[in-house]
Amino acid sequence: MGVAFTGTMHQATLLRLAMHDIQVGVQLDGSLLDYLNSHGYSGHVLWDQFSLVDSTILHMVSQYSYGFFGGGTRLSILGTKIDDSVVSIHGHISRFWQLDNGVISNNTLSNQGPDNAVIKMHGPTWVNSTTPPSGIGSYGYTEKIVVSDNSLMGAGTWSVNTGPQNGTSDERLRDIILERNWFSATLGVAAHLVINAADVTVRNNIFDMSNASIGDRCIKVEKRGIGSIEPPPLRVSVLNNTFYSSTSSGITGVAIDAYATDTIVINNLGYAPAAASPALLSDAGSTGLVASNNSSNAQVKNTAPNFAATLPLVPAHFKPIAGSYAIGSGTAVPVSPGPDFFLVPQLGTQDIGAVRH
Repeated sequence: MGVAFTGTMHQATLLRLAMHDIQVGVQLDGSLLDYLNSHGYSGHVLWDQFSLVDSTILHMVSQYSYGFFGGGTRLSILGTKIDDSVVSIHGHISRFWQLDNGVISNNTLSNQGPDNAVIKMHGPTWVNSTTPPSGIGSYGYTEKIVVSDNSLMGAGTWSVNTGPQNGTSDERLRDIILERNWFSATLGVAAHLVINAADVTVRNNIFDMSNASIGDRCIKVEKRGIGSIEPPPLRVSVLNNTFYSSTSSGITGVAIDAYATDTIVINNLGYAPAAASPALLSDAGSTGLVASNNSSNAQVKNTAPNFAATLPLVPAHFKPIAGSYAIGSGTAVPVSPGPDFFLVPQLGTQDIGAVRH
C-alpha cells in the first residue's frame, strides 16, 4: 500500500509522489468510514477537496491491484501517470466508487489487466433520498465529472467504463463530460468507452482502434445486462470525435443498444482503410436517436480524409489539411461543442472530427 486514508481528511494534496511495484497506490475506501461510524467513531464523511497531482504509480503486483481506488467530493487527479496492472484480475488502473464534482485531467493511464479498465467509474447504491441511510455513502449519484486531455491506452476489455459495477446493482451516474482524450489500444480492447449513464457529452476525442480486438466499438451506449435494475442511458451526446483503425480488425464508431433514449451523434469522422466492413454508427433500435453530418451514418469511409500524415500515429497527425472532406462538413450541435482536441475554438463553419483544419 502506498497511501491509504482510513478516516476523514479534507483539503489533502498528494504532490509529486513516485510509487512502484505495489498492490494499491492510493486508497480512499468508503467502507472504512462506514466501519468507523458504526463502531463508535461518528462524524466520518466523504473526503472533500482531495487531489493527486504530478505523481507516478507504476507496476501493480497483485491480482487485486489498483493504481487509485477512491471516492469523494471535489476530487481531482491531475498530471499523473498510472501504468501496468496487467496481472490484476480484480482491479483497475483507477476506480471511483462515488464521485461528486470530480476532475480527471492531463493524465496518462494505461495497461490495465484483462476485464478491467483504465478508468472505472460507478456510483453508490441508489436510494432516492438526500440523507444517507447509513454511513457516508449509499445514496445519490456519481455526477458532475470532467474527464479531459488524458492519454488512455487500453489493454483490457474496456478503456473507460461509466456505469454500475455489475449487472445487478443500481448505481447511477449523470452529468459527465469526456473531451479531448486520446484513446489508443492494444490487443484485447473490445470497447474504448462504455456509457451506462445519463446526460453524458463525449466530444473532440480521438479513438485509435489499431491493433485492438476484432469487432471493436469505440463507444458503446448501453444498459448493462438485460435484467439489470439501473436506468438505461439517457441523453448521451457524441460530437466531433475521430474514429480510426489502420488494421483489418473491425471497428464501429458508436454502438447504441435498444434501451438508450435521446442519443445524439453529430459531426463524427471515421476512417478505417484496411477494415472490411467498418461502421460509424450501429443502432439496435434505440428511442429518439438524432444522427447527422457524420462521415457516413452507416459506414466508416475508406477514402482518405487528407490527414496531416497518411498513417496517423499521434494526435497531431489527425489534423485535416487542404482538400479534406472533413473541412466544412459539420453542422451546429445542440450542446456546446467545446474547443477541438488542441483547444482551437469551434467557431464559424464546423468541421467533422476531433481536430479542426
